[in-house]
Amino acid sequence: MSGDNALVIAMACRGLHGRIACGHGDRRGIAVVLLIAFTGIVATLMLLPYLKLIGGIALLVIAAKLLVPEDEGDEIAAGTTLWNAIRIVGGLPTS
Repeated sequence: MSGDNALVIAMACRGLHGRIACGHGDRRGIAVVLLIAFTGIVATLMLLPYLKLIGGIALLVIAAKLLVPEDEGDEIAAGTTLWNAIRIVGGLPTS
């Protein structure tokens, strides 16, 4: 996992406590298994024609959006439940 993703996940999970807190050993093992599985899936998908081109265009759109200034919000949300943390990491709206 890259450092920026780990940081985002850690910040979203900082409000969790007890048994569901992020970073327990069994969850690390599951994360490794999922990382290996998803790497295999993505490697297989990369064999599809034009998928790299579509991905490149998507990255250009994301880069263009990052260049447009928006209001600076220094407040970073912290999940209080596991599902809330998953929503924050996934970029989904939280209630």
